[in-house]
Amino acid sequence: MDYLKLMEERHSVRKYLSKPIEKDVAEKLELYISELNEKYEMSIRLVQGEDVFDNLILGYGMIKGCNNYIYVSGKDDGNVDERAGYVGEHIVLFAQDLGLNTCWVGGFFKKKRVSYSHPEGHKFVLVIAIGYGENQGVKAKTKSFDEVSKSNEVPEWYRKGIDAVLLSPSAVNQKKWKFEYLGDNKVKVTTAKGPFAITDIGIAKCHFEIGAGRDIIWE
Repeated sequence: MDYLKLMEERHSVRKYLSKPIEKDVAEKLELYISELNEKYEMSIRLVQGEDVFDNLILGYGMIKGCNNYIYVSGKDDGNVDERAGYVGEHIVLFAQDLGLNTCWVGGFFKKKRVSYSHPEGHKFVLVIAIGYGENQGVKAKTKSFDEVSKSNEVPEWYRKGIDAVLLSPSAVNQKKWKFEYLGDNKVKVTTAKGPFAITDIGIAKCHFEIGAGRDIIWE
């Protein structure tokens, strides 16, 4: 997969067609999810044919016409919220490569309608709407390098990592993270408080590692 191209092409989509996910596409996605679940101690699942979204009034963040979602949960070890973002974004990019559209959803859905339940000792974080969009969405407003990085004199791989971070989704497009280069392969990222801010860090770390093209030592 050309991850950087997928990052540039992928946008949040909130209006969907009433078209079921093709069987072979769903099978590829479920296999990928299964591999990530085992690797990262997650309990993520693709759920099809269930409309859990509160779309009575279509406003910012609300989903219309989608009856599929990815249930994002994992081992409740104190780091699951960040890990949900990291693993979930890998799934989002994989889905984009399969021709599917997605949208991270922390609210505006009916939890009572959700049929899947996570294993004991795991924690539910949020859902991701998934399916075939009416369109491909629009590019969200982003920030500059200096607005998200505390460090200016940095190696090229760090700059490429930040370029990828600037393409990452964020709850209500808040993009509150701050990255700092600490030398060698060490990078620190912090965030201000906000809805799903820790999950946003996981998403941003996913993008940074892909853009940097190397393993990062996160401080």
